Amino acid sequence: MNISEIIGYVRLFSYFSLTALVFIVSFVPMTYGLFVIIENHDWMIYLFLPLVFVGLYLVSCLIFVVIHSKIIIPLTLPSLKPGSYELDSMEARLQGVRLYADKIIQHLLRVLNFIPFVNQKYLIIFFCKFYGLKVGRNCYLSTTVHFDSALLEIGEDCFIGLDAVLSCHITESRRLYINRVIIGNNVTIGGKAIVTPGVVIEDGAIVGAHAFVPKNLRIKKDQIYVATTPRVLEKRRVQQEIEEDSSSPLSKDQLEKFAL
Repeated sequence: MNISEIIGYVRLFSYFSLTALVFIVSFVPMTYGLFVIIENHDWMIYLFLPLVFVGLYLVSCLIFVVIHSKIIIPLTLPSLKPGSYELDSMEARLQGVRLYADKIIQHLLRVLNFIPFVNQKYLIIFFCKFYGLKVGRNCYLSTTVHFDSALLEIGEDCFIGLDAVLSCHITESRRLYINRVIIGNNVTIGGKAIVTPGVVIEDGAIVGAHAFVPKNLRIKKDQIYVATTPRVLEKRRVQQEIEEDSSSPLSKDQLEKFAL
């Protein structure tokens, strides 16, 4: 283990330790506030308890996000840099942790999905901006949208469907690839669509539900990008038939072409 790896492990340990500490401290005000309210035994206060809980919860989330994004991350993790990193390297670990730093608040805010439109249109966008998310006006991110805040740019009047994935990272061939995702104005991305690193979606484009947009693809203005028709691959059955018939004239290359 060289000196750079030792420093890397120290940075990771410091990040996770400080994050856990700040997380606990941030929710002390909410816990104490609820304790005081319950101890008062005032039935009028109990009527407004759900509203009070949401307010205290948001205050605690805000305390955590400000300290986490503005102090802990800059002190312990390197700046996020688009590029390709060897998966087992310390640099890939540090970049991956930095990229995932916003996932804590994303999961915390899902508790408030019972409030229609408020979380999806306002809260999650407001809190994730602390981690680098760039979003224009009048955008709606549906419940359980998965995205990387740090390198994501979304224009105005956009709609992101249920369970869509806006990923600024991908793992392939034992390498971690990180790049920006840029979405223009008036863009619609359907439910369960997957947008990968380096993708640029220009103004007015539509990405259909369940579509997979490969990395570094540019969808031009007003284009409609939809998923391809599903196909059933019967490679295993064909291979078994070839093995049973030793006189088959098909070569291995022909077999692969036929199966796919």
